[in-house]
Formats: sequence, structure tokens, C-alpha cells
Amino acid sequence: KAKSWLLHEKWIFSTVSEFVSEPDRCLAEIGSPESFFVRPDSALKPFSGRVIQRDKLSFEALDYGFYYEDRNLPIVITPVSDVGMEWRFVISGKKVIASSAYEASERSESNSKCPSEVIDYAKEVAMNLIPPDPVYILDVCNAGGNIKLIEINPFSGADLYACDRRAIISTVEDILMAREGHRDREAPH
Repeated sequence: KAKSWLLHEKWIFSTVSEFVSEPDRCLAEIGSPESFFVRPDSALKPFSGRVIQRDKLSFEALDYGFYYEDRNLPIVITPVSDVGMEWRFVISGKKVIASSAYEASERSESNSKCPSEVIDYAKEVAMNLIPPDPVYILDVCNAGGNIKLIEINPFSGADLYACDRRAIISTVEDILMAREGHRDREAPH
């Protein structure tokens, strides 16, 4: 469903073991690049996505034995894309509740404001996807002058950077109270 918004037009699914053992066969499906982006095919993200050079590919380069022990961990491999600014959105249902620009290479928030066209893009994506969880993370980027969807992540496993924490807490509290059957809630502390 998200294909039209995705940053990458080509990708392959594999496992850590299969990829390390047969990289040429796997990479042929995406044009046999010398460098590529690899990330777990898991919302739990047992390792962070990263760019790897073909000659540096190894179990250790994919954090095997450090964060996880399963050599058959599913992964996604894509060509490397030239990504500019990145933005993180916290989504509840089909609504954007908070956003922040961030520097992926530094894993830190950015002082840049989130432009209205980027917020509109995130709203469009959120409105058209089936929410994977009551609250989740949607990351978008500027790639060659186009706004694209990088990935969707679980709320519990993502840094919030400079997202409005009061808005997030209020939304999560409302969800929890609704599940417990409470109609009224106290003001956030």
C-alpha cells in the first residue's frame, strides 16, 4: 500500500546468513551495487539500518553476535539513495500528532522546522495507510528534491528527537484511558 510513497523503488528480502553467504546473487536483483543499505525486516530493529560496502560485508558488519544471535534474521537490502533532510512523525490512528527534523548520521534532532509541505505529505501517507499500531513512527526525507517515505517504526523503539512530548503523552494517555473505559481524565502533570 505504501509503494507509491517509498524512497526505494527496488529492494530485496533476504536473511543475514543468505546475504553474507551469497551476496552476488542477492545484489544482482538490485543492480549489483558496490554499496547498499541494509536494515532488519523487523519492527523490533535488532540493528540499525546502515550503508555497507560490498567488500566489507560480514556477519560482524551486520552486528551479528552483538545485538542478536539469529543468523536467519530477515533483512531488507536496497540501493543507496542520496538522502537530504529527514523528518520524524508520531502518528496516532491516521493523524500526525508530533514532528521533528533530525540528522540521521548524527542520530540527533535538528534545529530546522518541519516545512508545511512535508507535514502535508506525512498527513497524506498516514491517511492512506492502515495504522500498524495505535501510535507509530513515520520517517520521511528529501531525496533529490522529492519528499519520500523512508520507513515506519514502532513507537516504543524510536527516538522522539524534538517532537512535542506533551502532545504525545496526551494522545497516549487518551488511548490508554479509552481502553480502560475512562471518559474523563485529569490534566497531564
